[in-house]
Amino acid sequence: MGITQRVLEFYEAGKKLPKAETLEVLLQVAGATAEEAARLRRLRDEAHAAREGLGSHHHGRVGATM
Repeated sequence: MGITQRVLEFYEAGKKLPKAETLEVLLQVAGATAEEAARLRRLRDEAHAAREGLGSHHHGRVGATM
């Protein structure tokens, strides 16, 4: 299934487009080369991993016992 069809299905169902799908749409519209697309996906994944790592250190209360 093409990305256009997936986008239409989300909109027809009244849903927001997932962020991962949004990047794919932007890459197609921009006419990104395979190398550019791979680089942008890697940067997105690295940024996501960095946010996940940061978030894991801030859960719970100070002084709380496990």
